[in-house]
Amino acid sequence: MTSGTLPPSAGSGARVKPARVPAAARAALALLPRLQAGTLSVRTPDGATHQATGATRAELHATLHVHDWAMFGATMRAGDIGFAEGFLAGHWTTPHLADLLRLLLANRAVIE
Repeated sequence: MTSGTLPPSAGSGARVKPARVPAAARAALALLPRLQAGTLSVRTPDGATHQATGATRAELHATLHVHDWAMFGATMRAGDIGFAEGFLAGHWTTPHLADLLRLLLANRAVIE
């Protein structure tokens, strides 16, 4: 898959209705197909996994686990500061912070 959104993982049952996903989260996840570099996997609080792969920098791989939908709104409102505050508040985690930051930096033109 070159880019796009994957449905919830196989064992998760029914799909979550879009109305249950906050508007800020829908807007942020809609940007995933614009990813230009690397591969980003985003696991949302509803158990869905969304993944996008850019055309360059194939060595970049990162995973973002969102634990609280509020992370999306804070990031949309306050940018990198809101994203960092969400990390400190436990709204999201990642298995490898440096990899995630490298990937985000490589894609800053499409996420700012």
